[in-house]
Amino acid sequence: MTIELTYEELSAIIADKTGRIVTFTYVNRSTVRLTTPVKILLAKVTVSVNITVESIDSPVVNLSYDGNFGVDMIAGGALSLLKSKIPELSTVIETFPGKKVAIDLSKLKHTASVVSRLSPRTVEFGERSVTLTATLLPSPAPLPSD
Repeated sequence: MTIELTYEELSAIIADKTGRIVTFTYVNRSTVRLTTPVKILLAKVTVSVNITVESIDSPVVNLSYDGNFGVDMIAGGALSLLKSKIPELSTVIETFPGKKVAIDLSKLKHTASVVSRLSPRTVEFGERSVTLTATLLPSPAPLPSD
């Protein structure tokens, strides 16, 4: 099974959910650059970070992020803040040294039922979209009735 979302669609979803404008730029098949304006003190600056899909060990997606020193600090802080504001994420997102992040989709309320039926295999970025390939998992055997 293949699912494709354009960067415009992803940007619209993020804007709808967060009110934040995020743009996506293709870097290579495994990496995309996210760019967003951020207000720092009295100035508005544009911050970019490269997100790379390192591997998928279904249902865990392993990512790395890269930016300049300031962006790396902002990204690390943003992940910590996100986990403190949304307690559910503390079991979903795990951070590691070297700017690595693991996201366990089976522990996220909105994706748990999806990964119980689909096993993500690859994520590839293109010039205008991201493509996810997944395998449909077999239905669990019905419980015997008495």
